[in-house]
Amino acid sequence: MNPFIISSYKSPEYFCNRTQEAKQLVNGVENGVNLVLSSLRRMGKTGLIKHVYHQLEKQEKYYLFYIDIDQTETLNDFMNKTANSLLKYPQKNFYDRFLEFLKHLRPVFTFNPLTGAPEVELRQEGNKQDEVSIESIFDYLEKLDRTVVIAFDEFQRITAYPETRTESFLREHIQHLQNIRFIFSGSSRNLLQSMFNDHSRPFYQSAGFMNLERLNKQVYTEFVHNHFDQTGISISINDIESGIDWTNLHTFYSQYLFNAIWGSGNKKITRADIEEIKEGIIVSTDVLYGNYRNLLTDNQYQLLRAIAMENEVNQPNSMDFIRSHKLGSVSTVNSALKVLVEKELIYKESGSYKLYDVFQAHWFRRTT
Repeated sequence: MNPFIISSYKSPEYFCNRTQEAKQLVNGVENGVNLVLSSLRRMGKTGLIKHVYHQLEKQEKYYLFYIDIDQTETLNDFMNKTANSLLKYPQKNFYDRFLEFLKHLRPVFTFNPLTGAPEVELRQEGNKQDEVSIESIFDYLEKLDRTVVIAFDEFQRITAYPETRTESFLREHIQHLQNIRFIFSGSSRNLLQSMFNDHSRPFYQSAGFMNLERLNKQVYTEFVHNHFDQTGISISINDIESGIDWTNLHTFYSQYLFNAIWGSGNKKITRADIEEIKEGIIVSTDVLYGNYRNLLTDNQYQLLRAIAMENEVNQPNSMDFIRSHKLGSVSTVNSALKVLVEKELIYKESGSYKLYDVFQAHWFRRTT
C-alpha cells in the first residue's frame, strides 16, 4: 500500500507526528473541555481528529462522531447532516436504538443509490421545529451510557445560515450538556476567532482555541524518508527537502507529491524523476485551473495570477505591485482582493497573501 495517504485516515503508522496537538485534543475530551481547531484547508485537521478518535476508541467508553457541515446551507441541513452522520456509527446496538428514536421525529427513509446505506430526512415545518428536533437529538445523546464526542468540521458555516439565531440557539443548548464533548473545527481562522473570542457573540469563551500550523520540516522529512526506506525505495534527504519546499510544507500537497513519487514504481528516485513527476502533476491540472478564467472576473483572475507569480505578496495594493502586473487602480485591486479572500482562493499568513492551492500557484508560474 502507498504509505502517503491523501484521501482518509488509515492508522497511526501513516500519520505524521502532531503529538502535542493530539495530546491537547485528548486532554480536552477527558477533562470536559470543548475545543476549537483551526487551520488552513487541507492542513490535516480531519486526519488529526480521526487520529485522536483512533486513540480514544481503544478505551471503549466514548461514542465518537465526525460531522462535516461544509456543504450545509440551512439549519435543516445541519439537522439532517447530524442525524445521518449518527446513523453511520458502526456499532449495531447504537444504530438500532438511534433508529428507533428517530421515528419520533417523523423521518423519511431512503437508501443511498451508490452505497445502499439507509439515509434519513427530517422534514420539519419552520425554524422552531428544526430547533426542537436538534435539541431532541442532543438530549438523546446526553443520556447515553458513554461520553459522546462530536467534531463539527467547518463549523463557521452556521454563520451563513439564513436562520440568524443559529449561533445563539446552539450555544444555549450546548452549554447545558454534560455528557457531550465538542470539537469545533474549521478553515476560516478569522471567523472562528470572532465566533469564540468576540464578547458579543454567543459562543464567547465557550471553548479553548487550537491553531494547527505546518508540520515541522525535519520531522516530516524523516517521516517521508522512513516510509521510502521501509518499502525498499531509495531517495535522498536533499530531494525530499526540495519536494517539501516545492509544496510549501502544506500537508495535502506534500502528501500528494510523495504519493505520486512512491507510486512511480522506481526503486531509485532521482532528481530528474521528481521534476518529471512535478511537471506531470501541473500538466494534469490544465483543464481545472484554465477554467478559472470563466469563474472569475478579469480583475480577479489577473490579481490571482499576479500573487502566484510573486509567490507571496505583502502589499497587493501598493503602486509598485500594481504597476508591475498592470492591475489597474487601487480600488479595483482592493475589490478583487476581497472577493479572492472570500472565495478562499487566497489567504493571509504572517502578513503576506498567498494562494491556497499550491499546485495552482505552480500552474500559473508554468503557463506564463
